[in-house]
Amino acid sequence: MLHADYAWSNSHAGFNWFTATQNSPLFVELTLYYSKFSGSELPNSTNERHIENKLGDLTFKTDFNYILNDKNEYYGGVKINYIKTDLILSNSVGQLGATVSEATAFSSYAGYRLSSIDKLKADLGSRFDILRLTDAPSLFLEPRVNVVYSLLPILNLKAGWGLYKQELVTISDEDEILPLFEPWIITPSYLKPSNAIHYVGGFEYYLTANLKADVEGYYKVEHDLAVINDSLIYPTDPQLIAASAESHGAEIALNYETGWVYTQLSYSYSWTTRKVRDLVYHPRYDSRNDVKFSINCDLGNNWSASMTWNYSSGMPFTQILGYYDKFNPPDVLNPSSGLLDYVYFPILAGRNAAHLPDYHRLDMGISRKISIGSLKLDIDLNVINVYDRKNFFYFDDKTGERVNMLPFLPTIDIKAEL
Repeated sequence: MLHADYAWSNSHAGFNWFTATQNSPLFVELTLYYSKFSGSELPNSTNERHIENKLGDLTFKTDFNYILNDKNEYYGGVKINYIKTDLILSNSVGQLGATVSEATAFSSYAGYRLSSIDKLKADLGSRFDILRLTDAPSLFLEPRVNVVYSLLPILNLKAGWGLYKQELVTISDEDEILPLFEPWIITPSYLKPSNAIHYVGGFEYYLTANLKADVEGYYKVEHDLAVINDSLIYPTDPQLIAASAESHGAEIALNYETGWVYTQLSYSYSWTTRKVRDLVYHPRYDSRNDVKFSINCDLGNNWSASMTWNYSSGMPFTQILGYYDKFNPPDVLNPSSGLLDYVYFPILAGRNAAHLPDYHRLDMGISRKISIGSLKLDIDLNVINVYDRKNFFYFDDKTGERVNMLPFLPTIDIKAEL
């Protein structure tokens, strides 16, 4: 039985330089790196979508911090990056379309951290686009504000607001149960760059000197999200169209910390809807409930141990109701070229109207730091999925067979530093 072939790779090389002159309030950091990603999903006569994607990113950036005598701080930086993306994507009848984009972006950011006023701390800043990846107008401000006010010695109020823009985006096929990779692409010229407005508010409350409760809520509105055009038929049709989204949620966390142990228990609730044309649905990442419990311990003598348990409610997915033989000519403009060309094609239910099984997993680890002269070693022994939970990965859409994620898996990592 034929299956789709998947392949992907990542490579990265970089250089980082940091300078801080003694008795100087100025700190400067320079970074230069190059990264490359390539991935493909080749259907092999299955009903999967054909995807080939490449991304190259060459970036130079510099960041600075200037600390004043009253502990207030100016910060800022500039970033220049050259991006090239290559995307080959099939349409609803199997025809391939290619989108190749390359551009150079030049942006900067600046801000001011206020900490000298009693009870009030604030971070005011903005990002500025001088030269953009897309053909949209170059000057675009992204202001951000974060404020913390100490109402009482044990109670801090928090609020934040920000405007965000993104021109290099990932796209996903929501009809796949679990895609193994999501392709990158520079937003094409016929779409506006995606943007979002974030609103955040909450408080911190110290129950004891070592125990803190952190409660936070958020609301986010997104516009001009690039999504796959499911109505794409002809080569001249746009591969991507614009969508909008809205999300809100809340998180409560309890943090306990002493000199040798740090523990956190958190619960988050989230709700996200996306609108494409007249279709409103919950995107794949819309897991309604999440719980996390973690413990990190310093055991002394360079030994440490950790334990993390995660729970997530099932993510939305699109069910398959049945199959039919779909006419799939090699040339849609010349149907007579393949009168007997058919593909086994699924009949889908409502988009993301069902939910996958819940997910939970326990991981444990122990670490040791060793110094041998100038050589420093970090040795980590970890056990993934301690109680061997059978977490769902995907269903084979041909056989209906369930495939699970990682089973009980011990690993060892050794890191050396000179």
